[in-house]
Amino acid sequence: MVIGASYWRHGKHKSSSQIDTGDTKKILGRVVGLRKVYPYHFTFTTFTKGRWVGQKILDVFVKEFRSNPAEEYEKSIRDGSLTVNCKKVDVNYCLKHNELLSNTVHRHEVPVTAEPITIVHADKDLVVVNKPASIPVSS
Repeated sequence: MVIGASYWRHGKHKSSSQIDTGDTKKILGRVVGLRKVYPYHFTFTTFTKGRWVGQKILDVFVKEFRSNPAEEYEKSIRDGSLTVNCKKVDVNYCLKHNELLSNTVHRHEVPVTAEPITIVHADKDLVVVNKPASIPVSS
């Protein structure tokens, strides 16, 4: 079965672009026609942008990464799961040029269907697949 690469992500990664597809033991298996994955830790990384230099780390995450409330980012900084250059910092830490920001989160993936993906058409220029809607894709 062929499925989107984002479905197979698991384990701690050094960057958000890394994907580990070798360990299928993390797959929980089929449950009533669904495929599930164990929850896992994932580390998002980025380098300090010029517009962030001199700003407090908490202010940058609240303004630039709006997926979580300020309280959650503050907790992550205090707990050390949101780091600068792989080191724990204070919530009032001011960012400098080219610092590595890492935010490790605990992810739970939505179950996807266990239906097979079928090839509808294939030629030298194009492949058309019938992919179930619950299976994610990445470009």
